[in-house]
Formats: sequence, structure tokens, C-alpha cells
Amino acid sequence: MPLWQRAATTSALVLISVAAAVADEFAFDFQKSLETPDKVSVSILSLEGDLEITTHDEPEVLITATKRIEASTKELASEIAGRLEIRVVQSNDKVTIETVMGTMTREERSLLARLLGGSHEVVARIDFNITVPVHCDLSIASQSGTISADQVRGPVSVKASSAHIVLNGIEGAVDVDNGSGSTTGELLFGPVTVRQAAGTVSLQWVEGDIRVKAGSADVDVVQERGALEVVTASGSINIKTNLDSSRDYYVQTESGNINLLLPETSSGKLHIGSEAGQIRTDIPVTLKSLSKKQMVGEFGSGGVSITLMSRLGDVSVDQF
Repeated sequence: MPLWQRAATTSALVLISVAAAVADEFAFDFQKSLETPDKVSVSILSLEGDLEITTHDEPEVLITATKRIEASTKELASEIAGRLEIRVVQSNDKVTIETVMGTMTREERSLLARLLGGSHEVVARIDFNITVPVHCDLSIASQSGTISADQVRGPVSVKASSAHIVLNGIEGAVDVDNGSGSTTGELLFGPVTVRQAAGTVSLQWVEGDIRVKAGSADVDVVQERGALEVVTASGSINIKTNLDSSRDYYVQTESGNINLLLPETSSGKLHIGSEAGQIRTDIPVTLKSLSKKQMVGEFGSGGVSITLMSRLGDVSVDQF
């Protein structure tokens, strides 16, 4: 079964809930270090909990984790912590870090049932701090929590059900699939792809192509160079780009507003459409066609094509 499917299947075992009761939090620490090549691939399957990834110049993966168990008794917390395993597997230049709930015998399940007593609540999570070599290919699958990765010189892939994702200083391709929550990226030096159903997407100072597909999400982009494609169902879209690409720019939303900022000296072809909203541009445009619902024209010396479409929202283009 793929890693991501196992995450969805296993997470139900990490949250054990019955009638609410007063619970305390008990912490159980975990540490492990692995010698690796200078360039390594690291895959992380994290269930409930926060995940922080940092880098260093050493050929070593350092793992620090804390199992946090909310339970009515220390005995019950210890039982759950013992079954919530952190599995670390290394094969040459690949490291896999996985959190799973271990299987129980019939007697152990019976003990756990007696400990629960039908009137308690248990919540388990693992918070990770992982340091990897700076030249690292990073793949993360998680349910929820805060996921951060900083200064990774390799591709980064993140899949989450509902997470707050923070990426900074990534020098490889970025691929994010987030159900809801937020995705924030700053100083990204490579193509960026984000798929997100709801929440917010903020990509700042990106040097590379950007593709965003979202549902009801607000999208905010500052792009140094690269082409761009943003498609949403609703939510505001704010884009500032240097228009440094030979490929087209395309922005579409059903009910959100679109605001585009372009350099004063830029050139291109502009196609703006809105069925129910207002269309406005503050840049000098040589019109090819104009109606209440759309405007087509060129600015500067022409060139790259820019399409901005909102069915119900307003569309505006300004200079900086």
C-alpha cells in the first residue's frame, strides 16, 4: 500500500476517543542519528503532530521526536506510547521515517479496553525536529499540524490532509498537495506546484514557474521570473510578477477578484474577461476589442500572452 494511503488508514488508530474525561499530557522522547551520503533522499510519514525540517552541512540525519499522549493515567499513556512506533529505515542513500501504531495481541487489546474503562479519552501525537544534509530530496506525507522545511537544496514534496505548510529557501522543485489550511513559501528557486482545496496560498519571491489549483482559497504571489497558472473556484487572487518568461500567464477564478501588478516597462498581450464584475487597467493598452465583459489589447511592444478571467469577480491590472 502506498505511503500516503497508509497514513490515512493508520491515523484512525492514533486517535482513540470515547466519552470525554479530564486528561493530562505525558511526553515520551525519541532520538536517533544516521550517517548518510552527502546527498540523500528522506521520506517522512507523520500522522498527527508538528514537523520541522532543518539542514546542515554534515552527512547525517538527526531525528528528535516527542510522543505527546493525553490520557487520564500515566499507565494508559505509557501503553499507547509503547504502541505508537517511530520506524527508521536506511538503505544506501535513502532514509524512511514512519510513525505507525503497532499491532496488539488480544490480551493487550483487552488491557487497553480495561484501562480506558469506557469513560476516558486518549489523544496521541508526535512532534518531530529532523535535521538533514543540505543536499536532500525531501518527501513528506502528513495528516495535520505545522510542517516547515528550511534551506533544502533539493526537491520538496508535501502531501497533507489539513496542515500549515511553511517552506523557506528551497532550491529545487516544490510540489504541495494540501487539503485545507495554509501553504506559505518564500525564496523558492524552482518550479512550484500547489494543489489546495481551501485556506490560503502565499508564495513570495519565487524564481520559477508557478502552478496553483485551489478551491475556496486566497492566493497571493510575488514572482521574480517564470510563467504562471492560477485556477481557483473562489477567493481573492493577488499577483505581482516581473513578467520574465516566454511562456503564457493564465489566471482564472469563478467568484473571486483578480489583481495583477506588472512592471512599468513590461510588454505583453492582455485578455481580460468578467461576466458580472468590473474590468479595470491603469496601464496604457492598445485595444483590439472592448466590450462590457471583456477587453483584448497589447501594451508596450506586445509579446507574452496574459489571460485573466473571473466569472463573477472584478479584474484589475496596475503597474509598479
